[in-house]
Amino acid sequence: MLNIWQKMKYRETVGEVEDSKLLEEEILTLLNNQPLHLWDNQLCLTHPKNCEDKWYYGSGSKMYITENIQKFKQYNREIPLNEEDFTEINEGLGSYTTQLLTSLKEKYMLGRIRIMVNARKHALTWHKDTEDRIHIPVITHEGCRMVIEDESFHMPAGGIFKVNTTGNYHSAFNGSPIDKRIHIVGCVI
Repeated sequence: MLNIWQKMKYRETVGEVEDSKLLEEEILTLLNNQPLHLWDNQLCLTHPKNCEDKWYYGSGSKMYITENIQKFKQYNREIPLNEEDFTEINEGLGSYTTQLLTSLKEKYMLGRIRIMVNARKHALTWHKDTEDRIHIPVITHEGCRMVIEDESFHMPAGGIFKVNTTGNYHSAFNGSPIDKRIHIVGCVI
């Protein structure tokens, strides 16, 4: 079994969540009160100042908008999202979640921070990012995997991971028996 502290080619453990059960409880409460974005199963935790759509404005790709999920029709955003603009943490998060995000924003320059959900038997498209990501697994299972180029790995709940997705093709999937793989994901600027 792989030690979660071992640095891999595309993943590095950078910390631990002190109370993963409290984080899970707060995230599940939030998701019960605030639905995920319809097309991409995301919920934004940060937003730009004076943003009218705080929970959904940063969902999906910063370059594209998916208009019709059945046809997977993508259009260029009129104005691409700027990660540096996502300075505000949404009100309505649990106090522990807010504290965790605040400390991560102090340690790393983070833009958008979102909850990303993969349903059982679902995967993300094979794609590249323009910046690395910080992953905080909230609910997961050994069958929930991330694949970057030629490397597949699981990120256990309780860890905080920096993942090198910049220019590297990758996907994530939930091949487990659990209904939802839930990660908090922050874009490293």
